[in-house]
Amino acid sequence: MADTTETPIEARTDQHETLVLDDTGPAGPGLRVEGRGKSKGIKLERFFTTGGTHPYDELEWELRDAVIKNWRDGSVSFEQLGVEFPVSWSMNATTIVAQKYFRGQLGTPERERSVRQMVDRVADTITGWGVEYGYFADEDTAEVFNAELKHL
Repeated sequence: MADTTETPIEARTDQHETLVLDDTGPAGPGLRVEGRGKSKGIKLERFFTTGGTHPYDELEWELRDAVIKNWRDGSVSFEQLGVEFPVSWSMNATTIVAQKYFRGQLGTPERERSVRQMVDRVADTITGWGVEYGYFADEDTAEVFNAELKHL
């Protein structure tokens, strides 16, 4: 009978530690650190973004109306007027994102009205978790991660 045990994937860090991708832990697949000392977090360099320029400034933006009509009778099933999206996004992408992913109740000031707000909410939350759990080597790396994530 063949051995079906998989060998964990390993990668060395510059702190003389080994990051092991392992699915044998109680929480399932994940990374664990083996070796000397405690990890000091990752250090990232910019790939998509340029320092001093916000990722949103590299796009052209426009206001649109996101409207979804019932195909049977033509009645409006969803409508949010004056939403902000990158010019390069299709109307189909606009209506789907506005309907499914913008937070807040329609017609209230709390309702998101721009992809910028939605992306900020998600990217800032993920970056905050990274800072909270010590994933970044320093504050500059957290800022780089946040900008790169917003670019994507």
